[in-house]
Amino acid sequence: MAEDLLDNRTRIDQNLLRLWNVTAPTELRQVGTQTAEGLVIVMANLRDYAGRGPLGEGYLSVPLSEALRATHLDDNLSAVHILAAFGWLGGLALLVFLSAMVLAPVRALQGSGSGGLTSWITPRVAFGLMLVLTIAAAGLYMFSANVELLLFTGKNVYFLAAASRSDLVEGTLLVLLALWGFAFQSQGRTWR
Repeated sequence: MAEDLLDNRTRIDQNLLRLWNVTAPTELRQVGTQTAEGLVIVMANLRDYAGRGPLGEGYLSVPLSEALRATHLDDNLSAVHILAAFGWLGGLALLVFLSAMVLAPVRALQGSGSGGLTSWITPRVAFGLMLVLTIAAAGLYMFSANVELLLFTGKNVYFLAAASRSDLVEGTLLVLLALWGFAFQSQGRTWR
C-alpha cells in the first residue's frame, strides 16, 4: 500500500506541480519527489533573480545559480539574464520594444494612405500584424511566467534564447513572413 502511494505521488504531472506552486505552495513542498523539490528550488531562484530592483545588478554581475544552469539560456533567460542584470526597468524596456514591433507597422500603414481602417488593412497586412503580435506576445508571456504572474513556461523570448536553434529559425521565419505581409509597393503608395 505504501509503495502504491509513493508510485502515485511520483507520477504527478509537471504542470500540476506548477499550479500547486501558485495555489498551494505548502502542498508542493510536501510532495517529496525530486521533481517537486527541483521546482521549489527553481522558482525560489527565479524570484531571487527577478527581485533585483529597478536597475538590476549590472551586465554579467549576477552569478549563475546551479539550479538554473540547465535552463538559463532558454526558458528562464528573461529572469536570469534580463531582469537580474538590468532590473525591471530593463525588462520593461524590452517589453516596450516588443510592443513597438506591433505598433510601428500599424503607424506606418495608417500614414501610408488616406481613408479609414479598411483602406489599409488587407488580408496580407492582417497576416503580418498577427505574426508580429505573436513575437511580442511570446516575449510578454515568458517574462510573466518567469516572475510567476502566469503559471506555465515552455516558450522562449524570440531571438534571446541562445541555446535554441529552433526558436531562432521560428523567429526568423515569423519576421520574414511579417515583412512579406507588410511589403510596400511603390505604385500609388498603396499596400498590397
